[in-house]
Amino acid sequence: MAVQSMGAPSPANVPDAPATGRILKLVPDAGTRTRRNHGVFTLEGHLACVYSTRRAGRYCSVNFELGAQALLVSCLMTPEQARSIGNSLIAAAKAAQAVAQGGAA
Repeated sequence: MAVQSMGAPSPANVPDAPATGRILKLVPDAGTRTRRNHGVFTLEGHLACVYSTRRAGRYCSVNFELGAQALLVSCLMTPEQARSIGNSLIAAAKAAQAVAQGGAA
C-alpha cells in the first residue's frame, strides 16, 4: 500500500532523518540496523511511520510507529500481517467511498 510521505522524521528520536524512500541507519541500544521509511502520515494528531527492516533473517520485518512527542505505539509485523492490514484498509476505503458516492457498500 503506497502512502505519500510528508517528509517528516520518525517519531522515535531521528531528528536528521532523510526524506521518505531513503535508507535510515540508526544505532539503537544493541547493534546497528537499517530501516527503510515507506510513509509518514498523521492519525488523530499523532505522527505515524511505516518502515521495513533490511536486516537479514528478520521475521517481523515491518514496523509501524505512532507517536507525537513520545512514542506511543511501536508494532512489529510479518510482511503477511502488514499486507493483511493494508488490504483491510483498502477494502474499508472503497466501501466508504461507494457509500459517499451514493452506492451500496
